[in-house]
Amino acid sequence: MMSNITHFYSHGEDYTGEDFPYSLKQIREFSDEDLEATHNYIQWIFPTNEPSEYNPEAPLLTEDDVHEFHNSGMMLELLESVRQYMGFLKRNLGWRKGFDHNHLRITRMLKCLMLMGLVEEAEAVLSELAIHHRRSGLAISTKSWKFWRAAVFGEEQ
Repeated sequence: MMSNITHFYSHGEDYTGEDFPYSLKQIREFSDEDLEATHNYIQWIFPTNEPSEYNPEAPLLTEDDVHEFHNSGMMLELLESVRQYMGFLKRNLGWRKGFDHNHLRITRMLKCLMLMGLVEEAEAVLSELAIHHRRSGLAISTKSWKFWRAAVFGEEQ
């Protein structure tokens, strides 16, 4: 039986879950304003095994889900979600400050990649964030950096 997460990712154009109002195709068409203002999609495009404080109804990633992602085309869709979100971050400066809700989203994205076994991709995202941080000259809190590094490298926060 397909989980809500695998159903969402494998039926990108016609996801009809009663528990979530968007299909993956609809999220792919979100504007930057939609990506910023909509708060319940991030738990679906970057599922983890931890409940979300902000969207407690979001499904949790299971080992079966991870296995299914690896044995299907869903992994490519997940990487497209990473590209979409990283593109949003590159085009927008609002999150590059002491703290922003996008910092939590970045942590979730990194955790998702690690749970999926995509270590190199998670490290590449962290490196790209560091490059943009240095170039922008804007201050992201040390606490956020610690969370991001902990998500990728398992370092204490």
